[in-house]
Amino acid sequence: MNKFFRYRQDPKTNIRDVSSAIMLDLRRQLETGPNDKNWRAFAARLKRPYMFSQIEIEKIALLIHSSKSPVDQLILELGGKGFCVKDLAEILLEMKMEKTLFDLVEYIPIKIIKQPTSYIEVGENKTIKLSVEAFGLPFPRYQWFKGDDEVPGAMEATLQIDDIRYEDEGTYCCRLHNSRDPALVTFTTESEVKVHLKLTNNDDDDLGKGGSVGLHHHIINHPRSMTVGLGSSFTLVCEVSGNQPVQYIWYHNQEFFTETSLPYLKVDNATEYHNGHFHCVVKSSFFEVKSKKATLRVTVHHNSISKAISPEIITQPKSCIVAMGGVALFCCEAMGSRPINYQWFKDSELLPGSITSEYKIRNITSVQQEGLYQCLISNAYASKLSQGAFLKINSCLNEPVISPHYTAADKVALLIGNYEYRCENRLNAPKADISNLSEIFCNLNFKVVSLLNLTLIEMKNAVDNFCELLGPGVYGVFYFCGHGFEENKSCYLVPEDAPTGYVNSHCLCVDYVQNKMQKQGTEVSCLILDVCRTA
Repeated sequence: MNKFFRYRQDPKTNIRDVSSAIMLDLRRQLETGPNDKNWRAFAARLKRPYMFSQIEIEKIALLIHSSKSPVDQLILELGGKGFCVKDLAEILLEMKMEKTLFDLVEYIPIKIIKQPTSYIEVGENKTIKLSVEAFGLPFPRYQWFKGDDEVPGAMEATLQIDDIRYEDEGTYCCRLHNSRDPALVTFTTESEVKVHLKLTNNDDDDLGKGGSVGLHHHIINHPRSMTVGLGSSFTLVCEVSGNQPVQYIWYHNQEFFTETSLPYLKVDNATEYHNGHFHCVVKSSFFEVKSKKATLRVTVHHNSISKAISPEIITQPKSCIVAMGGVALFCCEAMGSRPINYQWFKDSELLPGSITSEYKIRNITSVQQEGLYQCLISNAYASKLSQGAFLKINSCLNEPVISPHYTAADKVALLIGNYEYRCENRLNAPKADISNLSEIFCNLNFKVVSLLNLTLIEMKNAVDNFCELLGPGVYGVFYFCGHGFEENKSCYLVPEDAPTGYVNSHCLCVDYVQNKMQKQGTEVSCLILDVCRTA
């Protein structure tokens, strides 16, 4: 896709000559990114003549133990090989590292390369996929629609509907955007999805038994499978052709449930007992027909159907240098289907009893505790081994350090992380960052309030309540991690409920937070913003 690129500088510029601001941001991303976006993943994508051998990579990795940056060394050596802006942009595109790529390349409006299929006809309980292929910079954001309504959670390039039902029939399209300007929003062509009912029963051969008269009476509306919440009501419909008086006999898991003269079954209070299969036998003096089976799922929360998800490591353990008598802490967090199991290893040897997401070594007393620490993550579907984290013990770092003494009347921190956006791609870092910072501030004797995925109203309320805890002699810290932007020299923080094409009125202005904190007369007011600020 680099044929679409318009570079902000000469694409032949050596990587060593790129602005320090861009390279510092690249270093931060490559040092803290997940496995597919860290410096090792970057190095693995290099092609001749820029490739490094495995031994050279491991030598670069050892720099972390001398408090140096492997990324700085990697960039230095690449510059010596003639690595330029064009080469860097190609790798950033492959790795989908949007922010740094956008620092090198100008805005690219969305171009739809392949439209979704225009017409699909399928039977119930099948799976369909509607896909759009597009390019732009920033990368396109997606939202699928059925008619005029958003399809909840359908924010990827492919819309997949499993176990499709008759009510899923309709017209679908996808909205794409990569700018806050509503004029730059584009839509795909429409896709017509037709779902047809089969009038034969897969499990029974007696659909329509009862002689020749039964051949002229068939079920025109079979009961449909559904998922309902515990305690809610549900209705199963079974309609038959003709106008002859009939009786509807309902069965649940092959056992008699109820009989009625109405063409539907209504239950006002769903319980776990109702889980299973329902079918209906329609009878008269002249015929008898049997419906298809419908599966009813009763869940604690409506639509909370869990999927089997293999574990994915979102926080890797980090190498560290610790003095004798100090404390070493390794953290490894994962997401996926619960329960998730943890098991720590040192130099490939199992550490008995170390089965939580954290491994802490208190009061280090021996250099024998040095080594490579890793965590094995597993659930019922798969297992993964974390990156290795090296513990270096420095016996020279034991001299007491005399530091000035400061006393605070109180110490309060408000930490907000937004990552489940309705209008933007999901972010990976905020959840782990909030957890790590919460622990750090707690260890510094701060009173900590940690909040995730707040709407605009919730963000303002949180700031207002936080500022009520501030006053003379108090240290106050506000931290935000998520999407943000700069406009007219003011920074804005994007809430979880910001709409597509959001403007500053949909967001929380940092000036609002700063002014509220300063009005309280705090001894120290600190704002830490981990946002992508664009003009």
